[in-house]
Amino acid sequence: MGIAWYDICYIMTRKNSSEVVFLEQIDLSDEQIAETRVTYESNADKYVLNYERRPGALEEARLFTLDPFLRALEKYNLKGKILFTGCGSGRDLEEATRQGFNCVGIDTSLHMINIGKIMGIASPLMEMNMEKMDFPSNSFDGIFCETAIAHVKKKSLNSLLLSFKKVLTSGGMLLITFRKGDGRVYLTEDKAGGKRYYITVTRRRAEKYLKDLGFEIIGKSSHKVGDRPPYYNLLAINKK
Repeated sequence: MGIAWYDICYIMTRKNSSEVVFLEQIDLSDEQIAETRVTYESNADKYVLNYERRPGALEEARLFTLDPFLRALEKYNLKGKILFTGCGSGRDLEEATRQGFNCVGIDTSLHMINIGKIMGIASPLMEMNMEKMDFPSNSFDGIFCETAIAHVKKKSLNSLLLSFKKVLTSGGMLLITFRKGDGRVYLTEDKAGGKRYYITVTRRRAEKYLKDLGFEIIGKSSHKVGDRPPYYNLLAINKK
């Protein structure tokens, strides 16, 4: 059964000036990952202004991912710490903290982290690669991973999800957002500056990644913003 959640595709009509280019490859290269990280670090101010904290961005996040995740934590009486991976300047973490949750944020961009600290976010924000987390086992009752996984090699997804299982408590909650598509890599160049590369996966493949590692999917949804491939959001319980 699972909790009630939306199963249709919402389409946001907000326009942007990004250019989406699909590449004839099915996985990211080391060079593309490095370039993506440089883009986020070098253009952090523009990214925060034009995307993460633009008018209406938090409301979209709350509708599609954040509030369903937080309500699921409450439903399952999960009151421990919540990890936000790829947290950027901490927009979603800040809202979760405002709602009474105990949050920790990590991101590979030190510039993004520092912007969050300058903005007054009191929760811990750390420069850390989610693929190389050094948290103890069972540290978190929830992990919120929105979009960041799209910048990870497909061949590394199983090991990443296993590390999520390790730091999640038994019965802990995972919200993860894939980019839905035919499996090709795509890149964007937009007003924030620089190139960013993403993987896409099919709905079936996204669900299989979680199920094969013992996650129980209790909610799923899809939404599309602008001209980019749709988001595919999965809410799952960690079964150890």
